[in-house]
Amino acid sequence: MLNGMKDQDMKTLDDWILDLESDDFDIMWTAILKLDELGDEKAIEPLTRVGLHYDDEDLWYNSWWAVKDILGIEAFFAHVKRLYETFSLRDSDAKLRRHCLSALTEFAHDAPHAFYKEVFTHDPDHQVKTYALYGLASIKAEENIRFLRRVHDEQGGDLKETAKQLLATLEPDEYDALSDLASDDPVVRRDACKKLAANPQKQAIPRLIELLEDRSEPAVVRFKAGEALGAAGDERAVEPMIRILRTHEDEESVRSTCARQLGHLGDERAVEPMAEYLLADFDEPGAHSEAAIGLGRLGSRLAIPALIKGADDRRERVRRWSLEALGKLENHGADEVLIRRLSDEERGVREYAALALARQKSHAAREPFLTILREPDAPLHDYSVRWRAVWGLGRILGPGDREEISVIAARLEDEHEFVRGSAIEALTKLKATEYLPRILGRLQDEQYSVKNHAIDAVGQLGDTNHIEILKQVPGKRKTVDLLTALVRLGDKRSLTTLLKRLDDPDDRPHAGCALVEMGDERGLTVAIEALQSKYWNVRLEAIRVLRDCNDEASLSALQAITNDPDESIRSAARKAVEARVSEMHA
Repeated sequence: MLNGMKDQDMKTLDDWILDLESDDFDIMWTAILKLDELGDEKAIEPLTRVGLHYDDEDLWYNSWWAVKDILGIEAFFAHVKRLYETFSLRDSDAKLRRHCLSALTEFAHDAPHAFYKEVFTHDPDHQVKTYALYGLASIKAEENIRFLRRVHDEQGGDLKETAKQLLATLEPDEYDALSDLASDDPVVRRDACKKLAANPQKQAIPRLIELLEDRSEPAVVRFKAGEALGAAGDERAVEPMIRILRTHEDEESVRSTCARQLGHLGDERAVEPMAEYLLADFDEPGAHSEAAIGLGRLGSRLAIPALIKGADDRRERVRRWSLEALGKLENHGADEVLIRRLSDEERGVREYAALALARQKSHAAREPFLTILREPDAPLHDYSVRWRAVWGLGRILGPGDREEISVIAARLEDEHEFVRGSAIEALTKLKATEYLPRILGRLQDEQYSVKNHAIDAVGQLGDTNHIEILKQVPGKRKTVDLLTALVRLGDKRSLTTLLKRLDDPDDRPHAGCALVEMGDERGLTVAIEALQSKYWNVRLEAIRVLRDCNDEASLSALQAITNDPDESIRSAARKAVEARVSEMHA
């Protein structure tokens, strides 16, 4: 019997990988979706081969999507960049370089600007240069707009025209979206939707809804129309998306984007239909996962019963995202299923179960977490679960739980950097000064992140006797984290240096936030400014430190960022504003 004809329930991971070599489109398509669902890194190389060597848009898109899904966005960028650099050594590999750049522009929107500029400048292939321009346009920044203007002014032919089109996307006042949405060419309609997702225009909403609901449209156009509607944040899109979610004959990719965008739109009307869809009895793991994620974003307790059932779903990805959503809902009464999933056969599910329990500060997780840390070599206790268990115990335990804290301290020598760093962070939070000598040993850790956790711990748990020890930490230049720790310990020279870092463009946001966190108002304006950073992690750090301020300027800035394009930023900002307002009325 041919491999593609095997009963799907009997197929192993290797069987699904073998199906990628089939000549049958449907067999390959099914294999890609299944490997994405399984999430095993063994599938990265064969999926990458499909993305590099197949021109079919659906196979190309979904294979790269699966690679990104399995690796995560940062590792995905590193993986594809490494491939590009390998193919750059051979002129004959221009097509492969194009596929690499196309994948990055589609999926890695936070890729460094410098990479795309370097590609445009040095790659001899005309089409690769075009993809590099698309990559730059996917990252909104004034320097990228200047670069595109220069290309428009200095280049001719297709490159000049591409730069013109991309500038229309980045400078939307000059772009007529409605005419492109009415084009007879589906590629033009798709690209118009992509532009509107980056720069929403309210007048385009009715036409975008028409495209979304029109079953004669190619699925990719409808998918991009859904993304544009989600970016616009207009409630007129809610009912059409709900209708599509309830229409099982429709394309899965279209339902998937509707589920995702309904989560972004945040309308309570979507809770019931999304919960129904999550439990619908047909095999659409990708779209069902988006429904679970969306329910977590909506934050309604009405979704809890469906998410608890989703946490026991037979499909790994649905279990994983249902658990992640439960972790965002308070007092969900789902501790039993979360603890049970700590023993799930799939690592990703165990990881999200531990994360959900840790987020909830669930005391029911105390003993399971301690067991995980006491038996670090057990088959199911891999680093991602140990890491969350340490973090969770740091939130659950109190300074008086000395015996349990010693279990955390034992992880200072864990083989994985994330666990070591989390152990330092937990011991710092619990003010476990008796373990400071062992934390000092981590100042020499080979991993930068662990060393930074140790520096922060010494700054918070140490005293003036530790100033000279911190000054001996190797490095050509003192980092903001190191300067902050020295300031906490009373080193006045380090405060002067930290203030000077406010004039350094690279260190300015972090230095401003550090000063605010230490109660120094000289960093306040900079921390407020950091809320507008193009980097989500900088915005998140600014929200964290401004949460504890009590001035009107920072409160207004936090209220403004509750409309940030990034859902995690919006959520953090809303919680910070709610906490500030609650304290004002206390």
